[in-house]
Amino acid sequence: MKQTQLSYGLVILIVSLFLLNSCKEKPSFVSDDERLRTYLNLPSEVANYASPWLPSFFNNQFVTIQNNTPAANPTTNWGASLGRVLFYDKQLSKNNTIVSSASTRVYRYC
Repeated sequence: MKQTQLSYGLVILIVSLFLLNSCKEKPSFVSDDERLRTYLNLPSEVANYASPWLPSFFNNQFVTIQNNTPAANPTTNWGASLGRVLFYDKQLSKNNTIVSSASTRVYRYC
C-alpha cells in the first residue's frame, strides 16, 4: 500500500513538473544573421558597396579596365560591411588596444 502511494506521488510530481515547465515562455528564435549582426555590431542597414554610384567620368574604358575584382568573388554589401567592421575592431589586435585602421593610417587618404 505504501509503495503504491509513493509511486502515485512520484508520478504526480513528475507530471506537475512537466506541466510547469511547459508553461514557461518559449524563447524567440534568433537567426544566425541577427546573432552575428548583434555580436559584431554590424549596421542594420548596409551601404551599397556592390554597385555604388560613380561620377560619369568613371564610366570609361580606362577606369573600368583597372577593376581587379575577381569574377568568382564579387563584392557584396554584407561582405564589405563585415570587412569595414573588422577593420575597426580592437579585439583583433594582440593586446586589444589598436585597430587596423590606425596601423594603415587610412585618414591620410580620406
